[in-house]
Amino acid sequence: MSVAIRTTMVATILLILLSNNTRTSSALAVVTMMGYFIFPHLSRWFTLLIAPVLVLLAFLVVGDNVEHTDDLIGRLGITTEALRKLDIPTIFGANAMKARHLMDTGFGYVTASSSIFGLIAIWLFFSLGQRATDTASKRCAWATAVYLFANMMIGGTAIFSMKVAAPLWMLVGYMAATAPKLQTSRPNGLAPRGSIAA
Repeated sequence: MSVAIRTTMVATILLILLSNNTRTSSALAVVTMMGYFIFPHLSRWFTLLIAPVLVLLAFLVVGDNVEHTDDLIGRLGITTEALRKLDIPTIFGANAMKARHLMDTGFGYVTASSSIFGLIAIWLFFSLGQRATDTASKRCAWATAVYLFANMMIGGTAIFSMKVAAPLWMLVGYMAATAPKLQTSRPNGLAPRGSIAA
């Protein structure tokens, strides 16, 4: 990319961050900038830890003192309170109507609307569903997982909305289409073990 295009891209990001009122995007932009250098060196499998670590940190930070305020601690409190109050029928998908009252907590909303099995499927898909075979696709896979799980901690349905989901999954699709595919044959020409050489 030319210097002009790079400068325009950086200026656009800064303008977006400075001209909106979303604190989450501003914080995640900083995490993503640091991740630009860190993510390519991390194992793909560690993305499975993002959601559990974020939930555990939320419980540690909030504790039993839940305040319903419109700041980070208040939003985390809403999530931890919702997760504590999930009953067995809701966890196993027998009380989907409860999801209407959990719109401000992603993990609670997904569990109530699609059961614990739906939550596990989304966790696995967000963590491992993207190709991560080169530096750029690893950055995208990690940044997307961090973005999605962080948003599920403080909001419920934003990641499923058209304004977020459409461009996000278009980016993931582009990365999947342009990332190099993994080699399936051995470099020395030998057939993989268990296969029959022609």
